[in-house]
Amino acid sequence: MTELELTSHSREECGYVLQAILKVYLGDQQFHLNEGDSISFSSMIPHHYNNLGNDV
Repeated sequence: MTELELTSHSREECGYVLQAILKVYLGDQQFHLNEGDSISFSSMIPHHYNNLGNDV
């Protein structure tokens, strides 16, 4: 498995899943977000997103 490239920057970040499943890497934690889920966090925490579905 290749190592993920996490990114960080100043400000806040938020998102809302309209469809599909989103895997969120936030620091050393991982979350699966489903349709209707939302997330908000300091974007200074290293993070990465991965779409687990076929939808964009």
